[in-house]
Amino acid sequence: MFSIRRFEKIADRDPDRIAVLDRDRKITYGSLDSSSNQLANYLIRLGVGRDAVVCTHLQSGFDLIIAVLATGKAGGAFLAIDPGLPSPRKQRMLNGCGPSVVISLEELEWMEGCSTRVVNLEEESSRIDAESCAGPGSRIVEGSPAYLFYTSGSTGDPRAVVVPWRKQAPPGNAAPYPAEDDRHVLKSSPAFTLVVREIFQPITSGGRLYVLPEGEDKNPDRLVDFIREKNITLLSVVPSVLRVMLTNPELRQCRSLRYIDCIGETLSPELRVAFQDKLPVPLGVTYGCTEAQSATSRVFAPGDDCDDVDLGKPLPKRSVYVLDEHLKPVPRGKPGRVYIGGSLSIGYFRNPRLTAERFIPDPYSSTPGARMYATGDHGKFSSGGSLIYLGRDDDQVQINGQRVEPAEVETVISAHAGVEQAAVMKSGTPARPYLVAFVVSSVEGLTEATLRDHSRSHLPQYMVPARVRFLKALPLLSSGKLDRLALSRLAVERLTRTTPCQGPVSELESRI
Repeated sequence: MFSIRRFEKIADRDPDRIAVLDRDRKITYGSLDSSSNQLANYLIRLGVGRDAVVCTHLQSGFDLIIAVLATGKAGGAFLAIDPGLPSPRKQRMLNGCGPSVVISLEELEWMEGCSTRVVNLEEESSRIDAESCAGPGSRIVEGSPAYLFYTSGSTGDPRAVVVPWRKQAPPGNAAPYPAEDDRHVLKSSPAFTLVVREIFQPITSGGRLYVLPEGEDKNPDRLVDFIREKNITLLSVVPSVLRVMLTNPELRQCRSLRYIDCIGETLSPELRVAFQDKLPVPLGVTYGCTEAQSATSRVFAPGDDCDDVDLGKPLPKRSVYVLDEHLKPVPRGKPGRVYIGGSLSIGYFRNPRLTAERFIPDPYSSTPGARMYATGDHGKFSSGGSLIYLGRDDDQVQINGQRVEPAEVETVISAHAGVEQAAVMKSGTPARPYLVAFVVSSVEGLTEATLRDHSRSHLPQYMVPARVRFLKALPLLSSGKLDRLALSRLAVERLTRTTPCQGPVSELESRI
């Protein structure tokens, strides 16, 4: 976890240094520190303290950064709610975490009837500005909650992971350490865990953070232009975005980049080689998850020869094990289940049963009470000690770096009055996965568009199935369980039979 104290030291030492730039606005380290202190003091006056949850309902930008810093300085833990999410999902997140305060810039109609205090930054600006610019003093306790992030849940409900405050560790395995002359970009949704790194990495190293304008975060072509315009030097990105950037002929002009860190998805050797052939910049891979962040890393220099999905070696304060079904280590080169020990998340918010199930005692640690997290991944150690990724042991899939549990999507689709049964599974390729829903309908005339609209009203866009296929009955095994292998064949058959072959109709399609 990144350190607010490190940011404050930079603000004290060099208050006039530019910290964040958003369109035609900019804010210095000193002003960012003062503004976040005022909001922190205001939150404390409202009762925010240690272990309190503060929700932010803000787009990525100045206000989100100030709110996140203020929450930490007040001693609370923040939960970023993406304003673009469907109202029912935002309500479930709010009800699940019971925040003390919600920070926003607008009236929140979806909160009607809720007793939670809403701080409207515009309407209450005069009261916030009246607070002291001095910091409230250290209220952060190492190991206490820093922030919450909701992940897709295999039980059908999203679940919040609680990440604690910890001392900031330097990157390992030859990854470059951010410097004061580095330029970074804030482009991720507030609800994606990458946003924490994109905010804190620059402001705790003295760098500059450029905010990608709202609406352009889903346009990799615009990201390439932005990198060139702002001379961005360090970039964190999911490989699926990297793949689309590769189609842009202007990528070769992004010579300011000195390092790209790939997270959230597996980086295939083919994509790595193709990208570095066009832009010879070191590509790093960081492996982990919200429950056990930044467990391993590997840096690939242009020309490195590696045919495996190599995730690198464990980072400082991390332990990575490849174990058999009896939790015994397997020899190098042999496959097994991947577990992560060391500095882990606290667990699932208000869900001790699931926490105990996934965070189990670590028999290989000398630290009393140490735990390890069952990732659900399969892997092996290479002869050189690197972790090689071999796949999942469940149905979980990553879409644009976001975790998706098909069971959660099934729950939403099954709630439609016209659906009798539903099954959701991943399809596509490792580089381009998507969701397919198989539905048994209880009414005539139910359409794919209707179910996609229903899903979109309850789920984030990345969890909405790309395909819906109607069946008379779901295929079952002799045991009575769902035959997912048969469904996977149907998904391929459906795509092959119903997708006509059509040539490119634009310059962009020709490049792709």
